Amino acid sequence: MVAVSPDRRQIVIEASPSGARAGNPCCLLFVLPAAGGRTRRLTPNAAQQPAWSPDGQLIAFVGGTGDTIETIPRDGGAATRLARFPGTQICSLSWSPIGKQVAFTASTKPPED
Repeated sequence: MVAVSPDRRQIVIEASPSGARAGNPCCLLFVLPAAGGRTRRLTPNAAQQPAWSPDGQLIAFVGGTGDTIETIPRDGGAATRLARFPGTQICSLSWSPIGKQVAFTASTKPPED
């Protein structure tokens, strides 16, 4: 997944780090200038489905095992957990126009054997 910042100057992507094991679904978020340049790792732990806040200051993402919504500053730093929904798989994050809420879809995870 790729998300472009509101000012169109940065891109956040989800990708598996080099050396990741085959079959490991873990992705991390990376930021790079839209005009090209050095890629910078944004998240230290599993993250997917990035979405920029309308003001471009935060990036919301689905973290961990897919059941949390978190945010991280665009320049990196500590992530903040907004919500956790055990037993679900969250996707399709979208910020409200003024950046006060995050909408998402979720489905129930099948029971693990």
